[in-house]
Order: sequence, then C-alpha cells, then structure tokens
Amino acid sequence: DLISKPETLNPTNVACPEDGVSASLRREPLGVIGCITPWNFPLMQAVVKVAPALAAGCSVVLKPSPLASLTCLMLGQVAQASGLPAGALNIITGGPPGSDTGIYLGEHSDLDKMSFTGSSVGGAALLKVGAPMLRPTGLELGGKGAMVVLSDADLDTIVDWAMVGCFLCAGQVCSATSRLIVDESIVDELIARLVSATKNKIVMGNPIDEATNLGPVVSSAQQEKIQGFVSRAGLDPRCEALVDDSHWPRHDEGCFVNPQIFKVHADEEGDWPEVWNEEIFGPILCITSFQQGNLSEAVKMANDSPYGLGHAVMGTDSTALSTVSKRLRAGVVWENCSQPLYPSTPFGGCKKSGFGREYGELGLEEFVHHKTIISANPSHTWKWYN
Repeated sequence: DLISKPETLNPTNVACPEDGVSASLRREPLGVIGCITPWNFPLMQAVVKVAPALAAGCSVVLKPSPLASLTCLMLGQVAQASGLPAGALNIITGGPPGSDTGIYLGEHSDLDKMSFTGSSVGGAALLKVGAPMLRPTGLELGGKGAMVVLSDADLDTIVDWAMVGCFLCAGQVCSATSRLIVDESIVDELIARLVSATKNKIVMGNPIDEATNLGPVVSSAQQEKIQGFVSRAGLDPRCEALVDDSHWPRHDEGCFVNPQIFKVHADEEGDWPEVWNEEIFGPILCITSFQQGNLSEAVKMANDSPYGLGHAVMGTDSTALSTVSKRLRAGVVWENCSQPLYPSTPFGGCKKSGFGREYGELGLEEFVHHKTIISANPSHTWKWYN
C-alpha cells in the first residue's frame, strides 16, 4: 500500500518563497543495508527490515540468529524464485550463539546502514564499531514494559491482556508488559483472578499441539538464565511467589520454564528487586500497587526503568487513560490492550530500547536518503555582483 502512494518515494514539491526558483524533495535508496535479526519471531523480524529496504531500492545483507536461521534461508529461496535480482538480498548465517559474526558484518565499510534487533548490549557494540564510519544504525532493543491498571478497569479483561502481555511466546517478547502496576483498591482481587487464570488456562506442551498455549523457551541457556532469575527472586524478601511450581507438569524433553507471578515491593531505600528491573525474556510476571487514584505515582513507577519500548494503561475513564498515555515514556503505548502491532503502526523505542522505527511509512523512511533539489530558471540570477 505504501509503495502504491505516489508521494511515498516520488519527489514532492517543497514551498519556495523566491520567484524563479522551485524546490523538491527526493527520496533515494540509502544503499547497502546490513540487517541482524534475533531468534524470536525470526521470519517476521527479517521481513520488517528486508521488505521496506528492498522497496526503497536498497540491497540487503541479512544475518539471522544462529538459533533460528531456517525460515530466513527459506525467505531467500522464495525471493530467488520470484525473480529478485541477484545480489539484492544476501543471507549469511553465523554462529555459534555469542560469536562475533554480527560484529564482523558491522565493521564492513561497504554498508551504508545497519539495522539491528536484539539486546541492548549487542546494539551498543554495533554502535561502537560503526561510530568511526559515522554510519547510521537503527536499533530495536530490549524492554521491561509496564501495564498500569486503573481502579475502574474491567478485571476479567485485564487478566487476559496481562497474560498475553507476559506469557505470549513464553515471555520471549521484547515489548512484553511484564510489570503490572495496579491501583491498590483492586490489586488483591486482580491477583486472585490472575493466579487462578494462570493455573487453569495455561497449557504447557509441544507448540505444534493446538491445545498448547505456552511452549518451551528457545534454548537450554535461555532456560537456565530465566530459572536463575526465579531462584534469586525466591530468596529475595521483596518478592513473593504466587504460583506453586508443583502445579505444573514435569517435562522430560524441551526447555520449559514454569510461568510464575511475583508480588513485589521496594525496600526502605527505594530499591526494587532484580526481577522487577531486569529484562528476563521469560514467562515471569511481577505485580505491585500504587496509592489509590495517584496517577503520578503510577507513571513514575512505570517510567523508572532504563528501557522505553512498550507500556500499557488499562481503564475506562478516557481522560485518565489519555493522561497516563501522554506521560509514559515509550515508543508504543497500548490503551486497554497489550502487544497488538500492525503493518501500518510504527514500532520502536526510546532510552535503552533503541531508536528508529519499523512498520508503516516511518519504517520505509529508515532506508531512504532525502535529497533536496533547488532549481532556478536558466535566466534567473541574484545579480549580486552586477
């Protein structure tokens, strides 16, 4: 749809106040784009970079995660079969996980831009190697999203969206709203409903089974990382585990992590537990409360994070919703939902969640060089020296 709009890539006229002079803005291909994508949503993450880059007229070098390369290689086969010119899309694999293949790609001076989705540490490393070349880099990084729940919110609706926001894809979502900040007047009732729904509605198992709604995490290393967070939280007096591990069936195969909900609070010095502050990338939800009706406190708690990718606010009072939405520092704010994204809705973060946008017209603009053309009539002159 974007490419069918004449104004998307074609030159557009720019107002010029001088007689005999006109101006236009051209959008030209930025050049060769290096794309590095993660293991979660591997095909989708590749498409949202590759498609707009190719549409803008760029060529692409794509490096998918070594943990999830097959769908990206199939994408290359489809592109080749469709008649895409040789060299327009190039796919390189590399590994094992933690290797420097991505850094080697980032060091290549023939790239005109890097587009990276992954950890904040990885994004910082790519910025460092690209800095001597003054090369632009688009970064979509980690998050620690909050869901602010106002006192008038519908609790049954909140339960479903809270579970989607944290347990979808076993919590392996960068925009997960894994911090629940709830008005104290409803927090106990919400916790009771949420714990009950978690126990009764989550079905762990083989993701190919249609009945499964929570599968394994990507690797044993990720499994151990998440379980480390859970174990340390179990020893932290600021955390209370609300779901008994014995509730979940034992899985002899697959890297499964039992979903858990922690009720958390800050200590006397105002310090929050690790599970509240750090991106876990697993099915671990944390809940705390704010003083009844105190929106400023709720917003402050939500924004008290180095990340700013996606937050949510839930309630029925449109004025309160708008007030909170405007004050939340994030690239995306969901009102009465969590995680919906569409091809037309720009997505990206702020703070340590990165910069640049994907999806929609802004996603296309990431791969375009803007050139201003100022054109005078052949006989026009300023007569400056006449």
